[in-house]
Amino acid sequence: MPDVSGFEATSAIRRMEDSKGGKRTYIAALTGLISDKDRKAAEFAGTDEYITKPTGRKNVKAVIDKWKSQLEASLVPSN
Repeated sequence: MPDVSGFEATSAIRRMEDSKGGKRTYIAALTGLISDKDRKAAEFAGTDEYITKPTGRKNVKAVIDKWKSQLEASLVPSN
């Protein structure tokens, strides 16, 4: 993304969600930024997951599985 960072894009998405209501978009950051400062910036921006490169298929699959289970849980009608 040449014009904004992923953290800036995440913040913009969260602001839009807050203003319009509705469901929260699941956002996972896959990044080469590894410092605590970067991790905190991602959290502050509103990311749901923070994965650093290099990573493997197993880690990415775990994030997808977590997101999938959260999505499925949200689709179950409440009584």
